[in-house]
Parts: sequence; C-alpha cells; structure tokens
Amino acid sequence: MFLVIDNTPAEQIVLYYDVVGVWHEERFIESGEGGLLMAIEKLFKKIGQPLTTLTGLAVRVGHGRFTSTRVATTVANTLGYALQIPVIAATDIDLDVVADRLRETPVGQYATALY
Repeated sequence: MFLVIDNTPAEQIVLYYDVVGVWHEERFIESGEGGLLMAIEKLFKKIGQPLTTLTGLAVRVGHGRFTSTRVATTVANTLGYALQIPVIAATDIDLDVVADRLRETPVGQYATALY
C-alpha cells in the first residue's frame, strides 16, 4: 500500500492511499499538535489496516506553507526509516506516476523538502 501526504491546502491534510491499485482520498481538518500523525492514525483505523502494510510513502513538496512542508517531510522520512520503505518527494500529485516512482525507489532513499 502506498500513501501520499499532501499538507499544502490551508488548514487541511489530504492523504491519498491505494488499495489494490485503486487510489482513494481522505481529507482531515488540521488540528494543531499531532495533526498529521493523528490523521494517519485515523486513516489506518478507518481502513482497518496496520501501518506495517505501507510499502512506500510520498510527500508533496514545493507548494503550501514552509512549516507544513517541513512537518510532512519529516513525518514521511521518519515512517520510511522505521518501516524500511522508500520515500519520495513529489511536486505534483499524479498518483500513477507517484506509484511508478515508488516501485522504482530503493529503501533508504528519503525525501527532501522543496519550498
């Protein structure tokens, strides 16, 4: 399962995830401390999957606010390290392209924030 974190919309967290190759979108209202981590936790509870089902992570960069980009990149890189899965940065959210890039990216590669 791939997860794409998009923290660029004001006051929102958008998470895209695939289930058997079909992409879905969930939106969460940004709620201060722990907002992104709580959104990820809620998503996985909703879909009934453990976090360990993740096989790749992407984070949207180059858009949005400085702090949101840094937080999203740090969360993605930390989860990627802990789960030993690839992490990429994406300036645009073309989900099929992101999935292809994640399949080609080796474990141990991490995202860098772009502003």
